[in-house]
Amino acid sequence: MKQTLPHHSVPYTHIHRGSKKVCIMLSGLGYHYEKPLFYYSTMLMLEEGIDVVHVHYSYNRDFLKQSLQTVAHMMIKDIDPILTHILEAYSYEEIIFLGKSLGTVPILYNFMKQDRFAGATMLLLTPLLNFPELFTSVQESKHQGLLVIGDQDVHYDKQKFQQLHETNFQVDVIKDADHSLDVHPINAHASLTALMNVMNNMKKSLHIVKQH
Repeated sequence: MKQTLPHHSVPYTHIHRGSKKVCIMLSGLGYHYEKPLFYYSTMLMLEEGIDVVHVHYSYNRDFLKQSLQTVAHMMIKDIDPILTHILEAYSYEEIIFLGKSLGTVPILYNFMKQDRFAGATMLLLTPLLNFPELFTSVQESKHQGLLVIGDQDVHYDKQKFQQLHETNFQVDVIKDADHSLDVHPINAHASLTALMNVMNNMKKSLHIVKQH
């Protein structure tokens, strides 16, 4: 059920089951929490005994035409009060960020660099790595996590992505997949297989971090 903080207009959903772990999910511009990647990611987190927060910000199609700095600062202004409230009100010991597309911007631009999130797990689905500053953030990050992108995504560059294999991220490039991770030419079976592989790798990332 959506709720809002006093004096803050952005709603959020907190699925709270008393866990010591929480996954903060940040959606894409037109890819929201009812879409397959988020629907099954939410199900996976609950299966793993992890609480979930969906932040329901909403921007128009021209939002990304602004500078990266403007986009990032506006998103942080919308997200940070919710994030701060959740972490102050509940005694979470482990934090996971899961962002898709636009949702990776505040993670890479800001949250990944904050000391309070130094031990957080980062799950990056189709990150906007055409922005050099965001690419550098992944390169320089010490975080454990997963990065998933399709090789038909405009933000994928084979040569650049080879540099990311030296990070702590598992980098998963899906053949013939677009920015929604749908496989083309249109192929339902291959797209579902790709989705299943993403969930398997996400689960593996959670367990790798658990071992550390």
